[in-house]
Amino acid sequence: MSQNSNKPIESEQEIERKRLFDDAMIKLEENALRLQQYRDQQAEQVNTEIKRESNELITVYMILLLLLLLLLIAFIGIAIYVISSYGIVVALLGIFAFTIVGGLFIAIFGTPEEKAQTAFGSLNPLMNCPHCNASGNIRTKPITVKKGISGGKATAGLLTGGISLLAVGLSREEKSTQAHCQKCNNTWQF
Repeated sequence: MSQNSNKPIESEQEIERKRLFDDAMIKLEENALRLQQYRDQQAEQVNTEIKRESNELITVYMILLLLLLLLLIAFIGIAIYVISSYGIVVALLGIFAFTIVGGLFIAIFGTPEEKAQTAFGSLNPLMNCPHCNASGNIRTKPITVKKGISGGKATAGLLTGGISLLAVGLSREEKSTQAHCQKCNNTWQF
């Protein structure tokens, strides 16, 4: 007997099953390949969109930077013109008036949070109010407080005949912290 006779003969059903399995594997590989191509296309579209948006964002930032630069140049030109035409005092008064107008703008049109931030500083959630023991409602900001007479300023005033006192004053300044409780509306310094 030959060796082929020892192998069992495959039935038609097994042959059909193998053929269907091979067809299914081929279709599965084709679907996997299509899925990968679809993912690659989607990734390419997302990358293209990200590049387009970042280019637009860079363009907007460049325009804003250019406008800011032009505004700064205009401000410097106006300051030079005012100083040369009217003197330093008028220029300082203009800067002071600009600061006041900005503060009034926030006071009139700002949100309550911006108004509180401007008036009393940032919220300090760890502090407790010594008056009402509330926590999380305390706003703090650094301030300078005038205290007593500065010996150095008095001496400089004597040496300059009092002219330096017009610019700097006579009182001594110390750094301090102002705290304000939003619950009981008390303000104190430490």
